[in-house]
Amino acid sequence: METPRLIEGGLAVDDRGSLSFINDLDLDEVRRFYVVSNHSAGLVRAWHYHRHERKYVVVLQGAALVQAVEVDAEEAPSRDMEIHRFVL
Repeated sequence: METPRLIEGGLAVDDRGSLSFINDLDLDEVRRFYVVSNHSAGLVRAWHYHRHERKYVVVLQGAALVQAVEVDAEEAPSRDMEIHRFVL
C-alpha cells in the first residue's frame, strides 16, 4: 500500500472573489468523482474499503477527520496496523 499523504492546496483571493486550487494533485488515475454532503454535524461515514482504488478527500465546507489503515488480510485484518489521521 502507498502511504496516505496530505496534498496541500492553496487559496488566491482578490477583489473579484476567491480561487481554491490543488496544483500537485495528479488526476490521471481518477475514474469517478463524488461530492458528498451530510444532513447534520457529527455524522460518521466509515469503512469504505476497495482493494484496488485510491481515495481523494477534499472538504468544501466545515471540517473532517480522515483516517486510513492498510488492510493486510481481508478475512481477518490485523488490529495493529498503523492508522494515518488527517484533519481537513
